[in-house]
Parts: sequence; C-alpha cells; structure tokens
Amino acid sequence: MSSTTQALGTFTLIGAGSLDAIGTLASGRNCITDIVTLGGALDLILEIKATATGTPSGNKQLSVWAIPSVDGTNYTNVPTSNTDTTQDDALQNPLANIPFPAVSNQPITFYINLRQALRGGPVPASVKFLVRNDLGVTLSSGSISYRAVTLSAT
Repeated sequence: MSSTTQALGTFTLIGAGSLDAIGTLASGRNCITDIVTLGGALDLILEIKATATGTPSGNKQLSVWAIPSVDGTNYTNVPTSNTDTTQDDALQNPLANIPFPAVSNQPITFYINLRQALRGGPVPASVKFLVRNDLGVTLSSGSISYRAVTLSAT
C-alpha cells in the first residue's frame, strides 16, 4: 500500500526581473523578481537574505508582496518604476514586513510560507515578488530563493 508525503525541493535562487536587483537595492526603491512557475506545487517557502550597508533608520524594514498570475502571463498592479508607490493600495497580497535591527551591517534571513501568507488561499500558477527597501539605507547584499512543497508517493 502506498502513502503520500510532502516533499521539499532544494532552494532555487530567483533572478532579478525588472527594476532594481535586491543585492544593491537603495532605500525607497522596489525590486520585482523573475517569474516563479509553481508547476503543481502545493506551497512555496520563500527565503530572503539581506544586509544593510549602514545602520537602518526610519521604518527599518523590507516590505514584500506577491504578484500572482493565474495564466503565467498577466500580472496586475505591477509598479512601473523603482519608486512607484501609487499602486500600493492595489497590491492585494502583502506577504510580510521584515524588521531589521538598528545595527550596522547585520545580515538577516527571513522565511515566508506563501500559502500561509495568502491566508490559506490557493497557490497561484506563477508568481512574482515585489520587495521594497524601507530601511533608510541601501542594501549591500541580498538574495531571494524559493523551495517548492510537493507531494511524493511512497
């Protein structure tokens, strides 16, 4: 008799899609990742790593949104510039505000469970992620990776 268990894939780096790359993201700027196609995955674990160049001030956070697509082609309410905040109210899938300590050059690693962040809703066919630097300082390094959660028959 076979059984089914959840299986975790390996972490895969997500490339910089449009706007700025996260590794050198200036304060007040956005980056949008390449498309992540879930290919039948049940869930996705997002890993965000970042280091600020100096001591964060002001809001001291990175804000993260999901920009989902049902068909892998059409994405709505995507900011069109690095500093575009006019569509913030239309970004319907906030995932997290990642807090940073007021410590210079402190590396941060943060994990987001996509299904949980979408409040238990369905995982889209494909998704992009928008990250906004609201630290008051530029990032000196950073990366965004994902790990798919699938079913495995045994």
